[in-house]
Amino acid sequence: MSKSISDVLDVNREYRRPYGLKAEKTINRITFNPSTANPGDTLYVHIPKLSDNVVLVPGSIGLIFKLNKGTGAHANNTLVNNIGHALISRMRVLYGGETLQDTQRIDLYNIYGDLFLLKRERDNMLREGISSSNMRKLRTAAGDKVTTDAAEVALSQVHGSKYRIPINHPILDSHGVFYPKALRNTLTFEITLPPHASITISSDLSKSYTYDLSNIELEYECIVSEDLAREAQVAYQVSKGFYYENILLHKTFTIDKAATTVVNEHVNIPRRSMTGILCLFTESYTAGARDTEKFVNPNITKVEVNVDGMPNKLYSKGMLPTDFWDSIIRRYGQTDNLTQKDFYKDKFALWVDLRTYPSNEIHGNGLLLNSTKDGVKLQINREVHGTGNITCHMYVVADALMEIVDSDLKSILY
Repeated sequence: MSKSISDVLDVNREYRRPYGLKAEKTINRITFNPSTANPGDTLYVHIPKLSDNVVLVPGSIGLIFKLNKGTGAHANNTLVNNIGHALISRMRVLYGGETLQDTQRIDLYNIYGDLFLLKRERDNMLREGISSSNMRKLRTAAGDKVTTDAAEVALSQVHGSKYRIPINHPILDSHGVFYPKALRNTLTFEITLPPHASITISSDLSKSYTYDLSNIELEYECIVSEDLAREAQVAYQVSKGFYYENILLHKTFTIDKAATTVVNEHVNIPRRSMTGILCLFTESYTAGARDTEKFVNPNITKVEVNVDGMPNKLYSKGMLPTDFWDSIIRRYGQTDNLTQKDFYKDKFALWVDLRTYPSNEIHGNGLLLNSTKDGVKLQINREVHGTGNITCHMYVVADALMEIVDSDLKSILY
């Protein structure tokens, strides 16, 4: 019997994988049509077919542009944090005209998820507009910017008013290279821009604080490889499943801080695998004064979850405040950017996990819900506190599948 040894001592250990692929690689930036956009406009992003043997690199697709202040804007106007996602108020994903996903207020959903990125990842997302308040002021040339940090000033000059909207989706990012030329139809993203009040910080609301996008370009990285293209084409011909999560804004409702003690909500949408229910809570804000990364804690004391008529199905004595942090970590994972203290203060969300086991790498282990069942009922109990209203955005998250056979869509399942 051979003796166990450390990987460091193993003669057969390979630090690097040999025989790397040699192929031509290019980062393309192509003028988008139209090359300008205004609040409320919808941008139609058609994933380009390209040439034979040209495949797209996962995670490389995005829209880059110059973001301009409106004429007559106050000198101190600046932008909200994470402008790349804040600019997407609605996103539709279509293949050959068939809807794969249609999510209203996906800006909130994506911005909240980005809070759980590692700090070093967020530090490198200046193109997407994640930065300190002063960096945002420097990049918009706000009159009250601080210029004492030479490194910060230099960095702001590199990026200036150019930003990037990432075109992220598991179909493009989680299934290896994407070979559009081998598919019969086109994958399309429809991105609707929000009103100006959602993305601009203005210190004087009597003056203009609108915005517009100019010099819009479609950016993507591609590789010319007959081997990769052939493998993708064979997969699309035989059978290829693109697994992703369908995110639906199920409902938006208001909670009166001073009066609402119990909220009862019912979700009964047929799904083969419902991953969970995410509730994001935001406060009303004055136009031009939005904090995109503030998600308030509505002082929930207990959540009772009824699944198909069975009370307290997930937690035998109800979901308690101490469970909220553990549940959100099961969804997003631990991070050095967000602490438990931050979470309960102003980075709060309620995640009701409906999976058999909380693994984001497993598809299909969520709750089976069909039209004959009673669905999921939530009774949210809270303490009254403060004045004004809180808005709850309730998202239903479910496993979905785009199945490709003979290079075309066979079915969409969720």
